[in-house]
Amino acid sequence: KSRKSVLVSGRRVLAFSPDTYLFRILGTLQHTSTAKANMDDSKDYQLTLSLLLDLLGELTLRNRDRLHVVWPHCHDLIIRTLAPAREATPSLERAVVNLLRIAIRCLQRDEIRDDLLRTLNLLVKLPLPLASSVSTPLAAGVHQIVKVHSSHIHSTSGWHTILSVIEGCARFADPAPRLGFESLQFLLHAKAARHSLRAETFSVFLDAVHTFASSTLPMSMEAIDLLGQMTYRIGDVTGSRQSEGAGDQGAAESNAKEARWAEYWGPNLMAISQLCRDDRGDSRNHAIRTLEEILGHDGVTSQFDWDEKVMLFQIVLIPLAKDIYNPDGRFASRATVRRRLETQLARQVEEEESSEDKTRSLLMSLITKLYLEHYLGMFHHLDQACFDGFWRNLLRCYLDALNPESGSSMSLCTTFTEHLKAILRVSHESGILVQEREELWSATRRDVRSIIPNLSDMLSRPPVDSSRVTEPPTVPDSSAVDVDTASASPSVGVSSPEYLPVDDVRSSST
Repeated sequence: KSRKSVLVSGRRVLAFSPDTYLFRILGTLQHTSTAKANMDDSKDYQLTLSLLLDLLGELTLRNRDRLHVVWPHCHDLIIRTLAPAREATPSLERAVVNLLRIAIRCLQRDEIRDDLLRTLNLLVKLPLPLASSVSTPLAAGVHQIVKVHSSHIHSTSGWHTILSVIEGCARFADPAPRLGFESLQFLLHAKAARHSLRAETFSVFLDAVHTFASSTLPMSMEAIDLLGQMTYRIGDVTGSRQSEGAGDQGAAESNAKEARWAEYWGPNLMAISQLCRDDRGDSRNHAIRTLEEILGHDGVTSQFDWDEKVMLFQIVLIPLAKDIYNPDGRFASRATVRRRLETQLARQVEEEESSEDKTRSLLMSLITKLYLEHYLGMFHHLDQACFDGFWRNLLRCYLDALNPESGSSMSLCTTFTEHLKAILRVSHESGILVQEREELWSATRRDVRSIIPNLSDMLSRPPVDSSRVTEPPTVPDSSAVDVDTASASPSVGVSSPEYLPVDDVRSSST
């Protein structure tokens, strides 16, 4: 009971037992109220507490072979400093710094790993003014932790803590946001992603990246690229979840199919589509280009079944088009305000309108190309009611874009009209939009009457200017239909060069 323990600090050797004078001082300070009679007493208390935090932190680091002696006292003092903190003090900074120093050096130790991660979670709960006062050491410390110990963090709660701290760095002043973002970039590397990006941590990781994508402009565009990288890793994440349920293969596949859109594809694509509504033109257009790149990637689209491809339109693209093109949408309402601006702001107004036209053009090209790639497979694999509902919603996007009150320029309206004619032609020649399907034909003719007065005549004659057309994207192998089914419509001709204007496929230069 009275056996001595030896602790080495620098060149000095301290011999004491856990109940000697040093720990008696600590115990007294830990239970003493911070309320002092005057300011001098408060300053003295903070300086003394800071000194003791540094002392215990140094003793812990220099005695890693006997952590069971010093760590409980150091851990207790750090918690008692962080938990009740309500204002920025020197002791708060020293508690954070020493906690991060110990985590960087000792997080691989099984006996204290859980204690360290639980204590780091206190940093997530700090009020924003307090967290901002220690933002630089906090961001730098967590960045070093993920670089050194990403393979040592195995618990879901531990990764939630680390990712939540990194997400909080986006709200601080420089250099904390840059350090936090570099931590996320490191965690998406091939080796680190095996530990950090899992089914249990995907939503928290997505929230962190999305927070950085909503921050300052240069970092926003980099974070959008990071969202694209996450999309390509969804297959690995869902594959690991399927392997965990390999005992009942049929049930596992069914559950994975139901969950992958709700938990992975849906949130990820909707996060990118939300950034496509950004008020900043550069960020908004970069998000649309990223979405186009993702959905045009064979490895990504091949993972969607036909129901999910319809959901891609219904949940992601069509609501986005409604916000961009609808007369009551964000761009149209802002255009009314801009018309009332002073003449000296005309140049800024012109630049913003050009950026918005770019957004409208990119989005319409994306929707048209995706429809031309997948319409045939969706038509043959979905029931009639489902496809007809999808068609009506899709058609509404084009009608909103061509509405004079949507804010689109005359040149854009001309291009959008050609896009509309392109999907009407391929749908007609594929047997989708024909008079025999009376209900869909009548509804379509009624909807487009103000733009194309005589739909039958337009579909029966070839395009007027054949020099302005090019071959649309062909249906990929994943969208191929049965030979017998396809042969029933010999005039499908998806690769015919007469359907799509050149402007449609040049989304990156429109």
